[in-house]
Amino acid sequence: MRFPAAALALFVALAVSASAVNICVPSCAALHQKIQAAEAAAAPVPVVLAAPDDQRAFGEKIVNTAMKFNRKVSYVRAGRDPNTGFDCSGLVWYVFRQNGVELPTSENAPWSTQQYLAGTQVGSSDMIPGDLIYFDFLDGSEQNQHIGIYVGDDRFIHSSMSHGVIVSPLFSSTYWKPKYVGSSRIPAPKAA
Repeated sequence: MRFPAAALALFVALAVSASAVNICVPSCAALHQKIQAAEAAAAPVPVVLAAPDDQRAFGEKIVNTAMKFNRKVSYVRAGRDPNTGFDCSGLVWYVFRQNGVELPTSENAPWSTQQYLAGTQVGSSDMIPGDLIYFDFLDGSEQNQHIGIYVGDDRFIHSSMSHGVIVSPLFSSTYWKPKYVGSSRIPAPKAA
């Protein structure tokens, strides 16, 4: 359970007042410690993954595979084949599959959401090429989420409805930056 800062401040003020009149001090202090521990456990902590050489090499393979389709494959809704076209999650699915990783697909949730959640979240400053970039158009519709692959240097590759597979700026873009939700890293497959 997460307690708002104002509630914690009120609790501390009550505990201090109580200590002044010698009531509730041991139990209030213990309760306060339990609340702080619970809050710390519930607080979202950004995961910073070290990017070992094998993960970096895998990310480069992902980017190289995706870049083969840059400006060569058009957008097709639910498309998962370079010969007929890709949508955003179809491009991601195909590229990772070509590199030995089967990303989840289901009729129960948008593929882009499942693909993003299949990885381990990484902070935007910790992204490496090959990480997934996830967007939400913030209209409450599950149909308006988008996914792409980070290529480095503030750019990502994705399948755009208007341009097909294309490389776009990320944080320097006034269009994409406000829609950015997060990044995740799909682990490199284990060598056999």
